[in-house]
Amino acid sequence: MTRVCRNCGASYQDWVTVCSDCRLELVATTEDEPDPVADRTLSVEFTLLSGETISVRAVLDEPATEDAVQRYADDLFREIGSDLVRKFTYWWEDEFYVDAVRMREVAAVSISTVAAEDDEEYQP
Repeated sequence: MTRVCRNCGASYQDWVTVCSDCRLELVATTEDEPDPVADRTLSVEFTLLSGETISVRAVLDEPATEDAVQRYADDLFREIGSDLVRKFTYWWEDEFYVDAVRMREVAAVSISTVAAEDDEEYQP
Protein backbone atom coordinates (compact mmCIF):
# COMPACT_ATOMS: atom_id res chain seq x y z
CA MET A 1 0.00 0.00 0.00
CA THR A 2 1.13 3.53 -0.74
CA ARG A 3 -0.26 6.98 0.00
CA VAL A 4 -1.06 9.54 -2.68
CA CYS A 5 -1.68 13.29 -2.69
CA ARG A 6 -5.06 13.99 -4.28
CA ASN A 7 -3.83 17.41 -5.37
CA CYS A 8 -0.51 16.78 -7.14
CA GLY A 9 -0.56 12.98 -7.44
CA ALA A 10 2.75 12.43 -5.65
CA SER A 11 3.18 8.95 -4.17
CA TYR A 12 4.62 8.30 -0.72
CA GLN A 13 5.44 5.32 1.45
CA ASP A 14 2.60 4.21 3.69
CA TRP A 15 4.05 5.81 6.84
CA VAL A 16 3.95 9.35 5.35
CA THR A 17 0.68 11.20 6.09
CA VAL A 18 1.10 14.68 4.55
CA CYS A 19 2.28 15.76 1.07
CA SER A 20 5.60 17.58 1.36
CA ASP A 21 4.68 19.94 -1.51
CA CYS A 22 0.96 20.62 -1.01
CA ARG A 23 0.79 20.12 2.76
CA LEU A 24 -2.44 18.15 2.28
CA GLU A 25 -3.32 14.88 3.97
CA LEU A 26 -2.52 11.84 1.85
CA VAL A 27 -4.98 9.08 0.99
CA ALA A 28 -4.20 5.38 1.12
CA THR A 29 -4.22 3.53 -2.19
CA THR A 30 -3.32 0.14 -3.58
CA GLU A 31 -2.02 -0.78 -7.01
CA ASP A 32 -5.56 -1.84 -8.04
CA GLU A 33 -7.13 1.52 -7.27
CA PRO A 34 -7.35 4.16 -10.00
CA ASP A 35 -5.03 7.14 -9.85
CA PRO A 36 -6.89 9.96 -8.03
CA VAL A 37 -5.34 12.59 -10.32
CA ALA A 38 -5.85 10.84 -13.66
CA ASP A 39 -9.40 12.05 -14.25
CA ARG A 40 -8.37 15.66 -13.50
CA THR A 41 -5.30 15.94 -15.73
CA LEU A 42 -5.13 18.19 -18.79
CA SER A 43 -2.55 18.54 -21.51
CA VAL A 44 -1.94 22.19 -22.39
CA GLU A 45 0.06 23.22 -25.44
CA PHE A 46 1.08 26.83 -25.89
CA THR A 47 2.26 28.25 -29.19
CA LEU A 48 4.28 31.37 -28.56
CA LEU A 49 4.49 34.41 -30.82
CA SER A 50 8.00 33.21 -31.73
CA GLY A 51 6.52 29.96 -33.10
CA GLU A 52 7.97 27.83 -30.30
CA THR A 53 5.59 25.36 -28.64
CA ILE A 54 5.51 24.47 -24.97
CA SER A 55 3.58 21.44 -23.71
CA VAL A 56 2.66 21.16 -20.03
CA ARG A 57 0.28 19.29 -17.76
CA ALA A 58 -2.29 20.86 -15.49
CA VAL A 59 -4.36 19.21 -12.76
CA LEU A 60 -7.85 20.53 -12.11
CA ASP A 61 -9.39 20.77 -8.64
CA GLU A 62 -12.31 18.66 -9.92
CA PRO A 63 -12.89 15.90 -12.51
CA ALA A 64 -12.16 17.02 -16.06
CA THR A 65 -15.74 17.30 -17.25
CA GLU A 66 -16.61 19.38 -20.30
CA ASP A 67 -17.73 22.28 -18.08
CA ALA A 68 -14.64 22.11 -15.86
CA VAL A 69 -12.28 22.12 -18.85
CA GLN A 70 -14.21 25.03 -20.39
CA ARG A 71 -13.92 27.05 -17.16
CA TYR A 72 -10.19 26.31 -16.99
CA ALA A 73 -9.77 27.36 -20.63
CA ASP A 74 -11.75 30.58 -20.13
CA ASP A 75 -9.55 31.54 -17.17
CA LEU A 76 -6.41 30.77 -19.15
CA PHE A 77 -7.60 32.67 -22.25
CA ARG A 78 -8.29 35.78 -20.16
CA GLU A 79 -4.62 35.81 -19.16
CA ILE A 80 -3.27 35.73 -22.73
CA GLY A 81 -1.47 38.96 -23.55
CA SER A 82 -1.03 39.91 -19.90
CA ASP A 83 2.25 40.30 -18.03
CA LEU A 84 1.37 37.29 -15.88
CA VAL A 85 3.80 34.37 -15.78
CA ARG A 86 1.77 31.17 -15.40
CA LYS A 87 3.47 28.32 -13.50
CA PHE A 88 2.71 24.63 -14.12
CA THR A 89 3.94 21.87 -11.79
CA TYR A 90 3.49 18.18 -12.52
CA TRP A 91 5.07 14.72 -12.49
CA TRP A 92 6.05 13.06 -15.78
CA GLU A 93 8.03 9.83 -16.12
CA ASP A 94 8.90 9.84 -12.42
CA GLU A 95 10.35 13.36 -12.71
CA PHE A 96 8.83 16.50 -11.17
CA TYR A 97 8.61 19.49 -13.53
CA VAL A 98 8.03 23.20 -12.98
CA ASP A 99 7.35 25.10 -16.21
CA ALA A 100 6.50 28.77 -16.63
CA VAL A 101 4.86 30.56 -19.53
CA ARG A 102 4.86 34.35 -19.96
CA MET A 103 1.27 34.89 -21.03
CA ARG A 104 2.00 38.02 -23.10
CA GLU A 105 4.06 35.82 -25.44
CA VAL A 106 1.24 33.31 -26.13
CA ALA A 107 -0.26 33.26 -29.63
CA ALA A 108 -2.41 30.10 -29.30
CA VAL A 109 -3.43 27.47 -26.75
CA SER A 110 -4.67 23.92 -27.12
CA ILE A 111 -6.19 22.13 -24.11
CA SER A 112 -7.23 18.48 -23.96
CA THR A 113 -7.98 15.87 -21.34
CA VAL A 114 -5.47 13.09 -20.73
CA ALA A 115 -6.68 9.53 -20.29
CA ALA A 116 -4.12 7.44 -18.41
CA GLU A 117 -4.55 4.52 -20.80
CA ASP A 118 -3.93 6.85 -23.77
CA ASP A 119 -0.77 8.41 -22.38
CA GLU A 120 1.69 5.68 -21.44
CA GLU A 121 4.54 8.14 -20.83
CA TYR A 122 2.64 10.26 -18.29
CA GLN A 123 3.13 9.09 -14.72
CA PRO A 124 1.29 11.35 -12.23
